[in-house]
Amino acid sequence: MEAYLDNAATTKPDNKAIKAAERAMMEYGNPSSLHERGLNAADMLEDARKKVANSLGSNSEEIIFTSSGTESDNLAILGIALKSKKHIITTAFEHHAVLDTCSWLGNNGYKVTYINPNKEGIINPDDIKKSITKDTIFVSVMHVNNEIGTIQPIKEIYEICRNKEVIFHTDAVQSYKKEKLNSSMADLISISAHKVHGLKGTGALYIKEGIKLQPLMHGGMQEQGLRPGTENLPGIAALGEASRLEMPVENIRKLRDALAKNLLVIKGSKINGSMEKRICSNLNMSFSGIGAENLMMHLSSMGISVSMGSACVAKAIKPSHALKSIGLTEKEANGSIRMALSKYTTKDEIDYASDKIKLVVESLRKV
Repeated sequence: MEAYLDNAATTKPDNKAIKAAERAMMEYGNPSSLHERGLNAADMLEDARKKVANSLGSNSEEIIFTSSGTESDNLAILGIALKSKKHIITTAFEHHAVLDTCSWLGNNGYKVTYINPNKEGIINPDDIKKSITKDTIFVSVMHVNNEIGTIQPIKEIYEICRNKEVIFHTDAVQSYKKEKLNSSMADLISISAHKVHGLKGTGALYIKEGIKLQPLMHGGMQEQGLRPGTENLPGIAALGEASRLEMPVENIRKLRDALAKNLLVIKGSKINGSMEKRICSNLNMSFSGIGAENLMMHLSSMGISVSMGSACVAKAIKPSHALKSIGLTEKEANGSIRMALSKYTTKDEIDYASDKIKLVVESLRKV
């Protein structure tokens, strides 16, 4: 049997998304061409844009398609920052797409402030407010942490930013379709298709009307001149369909809670971060005396897919910056695994994974 519990890294494509991509592949015209095939492709492109916009309660003109959530983050941050060398605020446990971009800015003349979460993995809006100065131009706070799944109070943070006339961006890659999210909660919102049963290689950025970004690439007028290059129509069409999918949030949460209950009977087990303010699909746990890499390898041999943290850095065996930011020691962080469910996760998978994780942990402690 298999149990796929790495849905924070990527999800199984939905059949409707696959069929939409197949239709787009058959309509091989370039959306920028003015002949019939090109116009048909352009219609498919704009139809997908409307679907994504509807999912966020925005206008279609406010949606730009990109290659990934990482590109969306880069375009949002650099698109604002490159216009003025001033002050930027973010958090200490952002995805590396945000952290590394802000670090690059910090090495190139910008002042960057990093806000730490509390031990429950939550950012205090007052800490953001206290850090804003007259030179602050940009704040970026993720909606849901990609490793520990904690939900951030972005609505309150956005209100603070609006009052201070500061632009606010949120990386919503993990929260999109699973948590309340709309265009009234940020000036800029990054999403990714393959996290919500779409295809890899496609993302989107919501840009509130009136916000002007500096393009990062040049060479074409696609996507309002902000993202030149022929659009990935199959991936975009699939994202359009994925944006319309109903997510069985309560069922996912029920299965996640069952998994947590099953694993907490293991001696020395601990849930990292708040359970109350956590996305329905995420469970991050530490097992004392156990190395996560060793545990993950054993589980993989049994058909169980989990991760040690962000998939982008999973091959770099070092303590998770997110776990360290909430106070875990290096040893505790190195003994933690992330399990993430989706709408396809079944009770049988949860039961199987629970039994095998207990067995492996006990076995490794005897070595």
